[in-house]
Amino acid sequence: MKMAKASQADIEMAMELANALEALSSRWGATMPEKIAKGQTGEDRDEAFSLDDHEHCRRVCEYLINLGRSASLFRVVMGMAVVLDPRNELLDPDADMLEAHPRIQAALSAIEPLPEGYGKASAAVATEAAVLIERARRAGVVLTIEARKGGAA
Repeated sequence: MKMAKASQADIEMAMELANALEALSSRWGATMPEKIAKGQTGEDRDEAFSLDDHEHCRRVCEYLINLGRSASLFRVVMGMAVVLDPRNELLDPDADMLEAHPRIQAALSAIEPLPEGYGKASAAVATEAAVLIERARRAGVVLTIEARKGGAA
C-alpha cells in the first residue's frame, strides 16, 4: 500500500500532541501542556489542570485545535499503520520491537559481495536492490543479472 509520507512538521506535531495528552492525563496530577502553561516561579513550574476550570478547558481546547490544524496527525498515524500492516511484510509480525521482516533479513543475508572494484557501492543501494529483488521474486519475475567488464551495461 502506498500513502503520503509524514513530514517532519507532521511528526513534530504528533510528538507535541502526545506530550500534551500525557500532561493532561497524568496519574500524578494533570498539568497544562508545556506550551500553554503559565509561567510559575520557584521549584514547581507545572501549572495544574482542572476540568472544572472553564478557562483551563478553553485554553486546552484552543491549543489542541490550533495544534491539529498545524500539520497532519493522520499522515503520522496512517503511515505507521501501513508500516505495521503484516500484508506489507516490512516488519517482523512476531517481534515486540520494530525489526525488519524475516524475508527482508533473508534477502539481505543472501546478497553476495560485489565484484572487486564495486566495493564503494553504498549499503543503501544494496538494501534497496535486495528489497526490489525480493518483491520481483514474490511476483514470479525471474531476474537475470549480468556483470560486464567496465561496469557499463
